[in-house]
Amino acid sequence: MFTLLLERYVFDKVQKKIRLKGIIFIFSLFMVQVAQAKPMGDKNLLMAPHAEFMSEEVDSSLFEGIVAVPGCSGSLVHFKGQPLNQPAVILTNDHCVEDQAYNEYTTNKIFIMRVNIYNKNREVIRGELYTSKILYAVQTQTDMAFLALNKTYEEIYDQYGIRPFELMESGLEAQSAISVISGYWNKVYSCNIVDIVYKIKESTWYWSESYGYFCNTVGGTSGSPIIEEGTRNVVGVNNTGYEGGEACTLNNPCEMDEENNVQVFTDKNYGQQTKYIYSCLSEDFSIDLNKAGCRLYGGVDYNQYY
Repeated sequence: MFTLLLERYVFDKVQKKIRLKGIIFIFSLFMVQVAQAKPMGDKNLLMAPHAEFMSEEVDSSLFEGIVAVPGCSGSLVHFKGQPLNQPAVILTNDHCVEDQAYNEYTTNKIFIMRVNIYNKNREVIRGELYTSKILYAVQTQTDMAFLALNKTYEEIYDQYGIRPFELMESGLEAQSAISVISGYWNKVYSCNIVDIVYKIKESTWYWSESYGYFCNTVGGTSGSPIIEEGTRNVVGVNNTGYEGGEACTLNNPCEMDEENNVQVFTDKNYGQQTKYIYSCLSEDFSIDLNKAGCRLYGGVDYNQYY
């Protein structure tokens, strides 16, 4: 909106003073929104620099289907068995798009956002893909968002030669090798899952069955897919890490066990499992929270700790 008003200001001499005041006012509102949003180290990063911090000596094809969104990362994902003539789906974090409070969720909401996507040569396709709506986004017990694109899987492959990652129906166990690939930073972070954390607390949010790992991820990697090493299988989405503040506060997650005992690991990163989305998929691959067995927040069989 800011860019649009600026363009109108340049070309409309008659309304010059009025438009200028409007721009200043809107920019002020924008800055207030940024300041109030849940940062997670990502909301302060407004546009992806891509190649500035690119990983060297990695296979460029690893980036095929990796995306960058404003301030965050994401991936082009495909549900098992989904027809390729359906609108393609992007996976990222809720805090990258809606930043909802605990006990909130969003479904089937119109949502327009530009998406930059990498091809198998690690080249970025800019300005041609847009989201059309939020299929499902939530930050209760997990931190994920599924967004529909303006093109189908077939169209994306035919036009850009880009294949999606496959979203897995099951998760990985501790000691499994993973890669967290960031479209924002154009970088691969590789390590092993060290454990599956019972519960994470960060400010007012709680997340369950989280992957814990030491991949040295940073702000801007939020929304990056967690990929089973050596495959194109997505098993989760990277979302947070400790940033040096008071335990259990914003950007400083702590771990809690079943007795609510707290532990803090200052160099540990976390990601959320995505497998439970399958419990809510209908036969036409739409997300149906009323489907029997749907275990996500808002679903008929939601379980607080899965």
